[in-house]
Amino acid sequence: MINPVKQSFVASANLSNTAQVSKEGRAEQGQKVENDRFSKIEQQIKSGEYKLDLNATAKAITEELI
Repeated sequence: MINPVKQSFVASANLSNTAQVSKEGRAEQGQKVENDRFSKIEQQIKSGEYKLDLNATAKAITEELI
């Protein structure tokens, strides 16, 4: 017969491992999306298509600080 305490510990260990793997996958995916965004901006800067909206940037910075 399996001890209930030991059984719950094993189940808990397996669940926490799954959560860790899931978090790592999301972090890697988020990093990939961010890198894609930066590479698109880099291409736009090189081609001369990127334009900086100073009013929108200043407003965003102000809202972040407040």
